[in-house]
Amino acid sequence: MAENLADRARARLAALIVRRDAIGDGLAAARAEVDRRHPDPASVPPENWATELGATQHVAIARAALASIRADQDRIRAALAEVDNPADTATFEAQLRDALIADAELRVRLREATERAGLANSTVAEWSALVGRAATAVGVAESEVAEAARRQADADALRTALGQPPLDTVVGDAAAVDRAAAADRLAELLPDELRDRALARAAEAEAVGAAAADAEAAADASRSALQATAHPLAAASDEAERAFLRALADLRRYAATASAELATARAALAGVAALPDLSTAQQEALDPANRTEAVAAAAAEGALAAAVAALSAAQRAVDDATVAALLADPDADPLQDAGVKGALQTRDGPAIQGPLATARENYDDDARTALDEWEVEVPDRLWRAAVAFAASTSALDRLADQAARDALVSDLDSTGDALANAQDARAEQVRRDLAVGAALAPRAGAVAALRATQSDRAGQYVRGDGPGGRTTAQL
Repeated sequence: MAENLADRARARLAALIVRRDAIGDGLAAARAEVDRRHPDPASVPPENWATELGATQHVAIARAALASIRADQDRIRAALAEVDNPADTATFEAQLRDALIADAELRVRLREATERAGLANSTVAEWSALVGRAATAVGVAESEVAEAARRQADADALRTALGQPPLDTVVGDAAAVDRAAAADRLAELLPDELRDRALARAAEAEAVGAAAADAEAAADASRSALQATAHPLAAASDEAERAFLRALADLRRYAATASAELATARAALAGVAALPDLSTAQQEALDPANRTEAVAAAAAEGALAAAVAALSAAQRAVDDATVAALLADPDADPLQDAGVKGALQTRDGPAIQGPLATARENYDDDARTALDEWEVEVPDRLWRAAVAFAASTSALDRLADQAARDALVSDLDSTGDALANAQDARAEQVRRDLAVGAALAPRAGAVAALRATQSDRAGQYVRGDGPGGRTTAQL
């Protein structure tokens, strides 16, 4: 792989740890805002309470100061009640007036302290939640590092194995296998029409498996597209991971089985080449000159198989178009979608249905019976030999294909890079979520804290307690 999966995972983990540690620092600072203690709070002037005291101590000192000034008011009012000479009331009235002004200012300062404490405690709660999310994200990233290291080691080991015996010569060895003796022997024993049809059926069987794999891949793509609508980054990462794991499994399968497949193919072809002669009776029973109807039936069956394969492909196109239409608009009738209509027209049109109808007509009961009666005369060892020959030649074609082998490695490279990029994007979103959460944490409790003191604030603003219901610092 052009990119080392483990290195990329470690880089993501390092970046996430930086964010986690910053969030931890934010929580520590928020707790300090709540819990900070001044050794002599009584010595701190009111205008410095918000800066020199913690939020909890700020509330306590404001409450104590307000209680003290109200005790002074009670004392002054009691003294006023005992005044004998009206001239002496002026002094107490001035004292009461100053006490009431101080009371108004202290009510504002207590409200400020209450709001500050509410905000600080909410901020601590928000930071604590962020710390938990960051810790979880780091745990996931640490697991990804371990997984990436294992996958990288697997990929590196497979690459190394390709360059060492016996895998380093598999392509050349497969290309060098002589198939002629087996092909000639099978041709000597099995009539061309039966042999060709048997080998074609083997290819048809492989095509069914390939079509199933394609359908599964299409279904996976549709699920990914559905998930991407709601969670695009997660969907892209999940799809990239599935693609990489498929590529890794394909290369692992090749490394584990290629040599054995080559040996099996050689042995199978040798067995076909060594087939014994047929008896005279068997040769006469298989002679195509005596099987005119069966020869025609073999051709008809081949045409029908091709027509059915075309129909199956057309039906898959309808299925794919239907899913695409539902992805685009889940509430609409997919039968009204242009893509679905086009696929249905193709499936039900003459290009598909015409050859299918003709082939079904030609391959009727009489044709099937004629072909069955011919095929039943073939000794079972010849059918086994035909299966072995088809499987062996298919395996040798695949093993001798240098481009296909190179594609196994290039697919691993490209899917590995895509996986690293998708995981980087998802990790960036996790860090973005944590960073924005950290930026918003100080605001988290502001609304709740202000709402809790709304009644006091409104009254203080209206009365003009302190400077307009605010502290001097707030103005």
